[in-house]
Amino acid sequence: MLNTTRHLAGFVKALQKSLQRRFRGIFANVRMDDSAQPAGDLPFGDMVYMMSALLDPSFCFFWLEQDVLAPDEVKSEVKEMIMDLVLAEARKVTILAESSSGKPF
Repeated sequence: MLNTTRHLAGFVKALQKSLQRRFRGIFANVRMDDSAQPAGDLPFGDMVYMMSALLDPSFCFFWLEQDVLAPDEVKSEVKEMIMDLVLAEARKVTILAESSSGKPF
């Protein structure tokens, strides 16, 4: 982006730096930030943000494929991790519902 921007290059750099600082947890979770801190301790580091993006039909994994600047194998690992988390949460809900009603779905 900076290569095509003749004017406002400083503004673009400042905006990128601000976004990276504010959403550092997301960048760490998709392995675009090498933070020594666990991603969960960083702003927006909770995996719920990744899971909610997957469950939104407008986003699914489109953001991961197009916007994450990482090798394809890293993207595949992140995709697998998010799907596993969503499935684990779905199992928890199913188990809770079965235990409260006494009947399986």
